[in-house]
Amino acid sequence: MLSGVSMGASTVLMASELDLPPQVKGISADCGYSSPESIIRKVCRDMGITDKIGYPVIRIAARLFGGFSMKDGGAVEAVKHAKVPILIIHGEEDDFVPFSMAKEIYDACASEKYYLAVKGAGHGLSFFCDFDAYLAAEKEFQARIYRD
Repeated sequence: MLSGVSMGASTVLMASELDLPPQVKGISADCGYSSPESIIRKVCRDMGITDKIGYPVIRIAARLFGGFSMKDGGAVEAVKHAKVPILIIHGEEDDFVPFSMAKEIYDACASEKYYLAVKGAGHGLSFFCDFDAYLAAEKEFQARIYRD
C-alpha cells in the first residue's frame, strides 16, 4: 500500500494513475492537496501576497530551476485515471490544505474509493484527533484491498 500525509498524500495520489506494480493494492492519503497551483495560490494568500503576483513568480521559478510546469499534474487529474482503491482522509479543521480539496479529489476519483472526515482535526492531525476512527478506517480499507 502507498500511504502519505500532506505533500506525501498528494504524491501517492498522483502515483495512482501510473502502471503500479501488482504488489500495490491501494493508496491511503491523509490531507492531500488537489493541485500544486491550488495550494500555492492558497499559501500565497495566507502569507499576504496576492496570488496574482506570487503564483506566476513561483511558476516561472519551477520552470527555470526545476524544469517542470506547475500545470503538469495534480491529485485531482491523476485520480481520474486511478487504477487502485483509494482511502482519502482529511481533518475538517485543516487550515493549511482546505478540507474542500479532499471532496474535490474524492469526487474526481475513478477507482474504488473511501472517505474519512475527522471532526476537529487540523492539518495532518486526524490520527491524533480521532485515533479510533482513523484506525478503524485504515483497518477496514486494508481488509478490503487485501481480501484477494
